[in-house]
Amino acid sequence: MNLPKMLFTFVYLITPLTYIVVYSAFTVIRKNDVFTALNQVLPMIALYYFIASIVIAILFEKIMREIEKVNEKKKEN
Repeated sequence: MNLPKMLFTFVYLITPLTYIVVYSAFTVIRKNDVFTALNQVLPMIALYYFIASIVIAILFEKIMREIEKVNEKKKEN
């Protein structure tokens, strides 16, 4: 696995999972208004990251294909 794909996996796939874990923790320790507010906000943030990760995965693959095409043209010349 090359570096860009590892970075993509870390940033866009691990981050939503982290939000879900934090959300679960806040669900357990929901005692005051701050924790209740965070409990309501974190699922939306995780959902945003899941949707963004799908869109960015598509764009990332297109960009990587274009880079590979350019590299192949350079090798031919």
